[in-house]
Amino acid sequence: MVAHDWESDVAVSGESVGIMVFSPSCHVMYANRASRYFLEQLRRQERNLVTNAALPVSILELFQQMLALLQKSRTVPCQPPLQIKRLVTGRLPFLLQAFGLPDRLGNNRFRVVITMHAMHSLETRPREASLFT
Repeated sequence: MVAHDWESDVAVSGESVGIMVFSPSCHVMYANRASRYFLEQLRRQERNLVTNAALPVSILELFQQMLALLQKSRTVPCQPPLQIKRLVTGRLPFLLQAFGLPDRLGNNRFRVVITMHAMHSLETRPREASLFT
């Protein structure tokens, strides 16, 4: 599957990974092309048809959950890496993963990275050549 990004004529592959980096105030510091395409798909699935609207509810909830974990982790020394996974079901299911990057110097400098992967069923994936031919 190849879909075209609405901002430019650059193709976004179905196997691409959307990557977004957020500040503690939920400001998007970085978003690649695949993430912008996937955000639009999530908005449609969540019935939010406004272009360039706020982030989809599934992304906001994941961010807020990771934010709470990051704030708690400040009190726990030697905290293991923080990660949350969530499957968003719909016409095109997505695997969302949030990673918390704490900063020992203060609460205002940590980052939340959210990745988005479109989950394709086995029927819609291109068939691979057999290894035993």
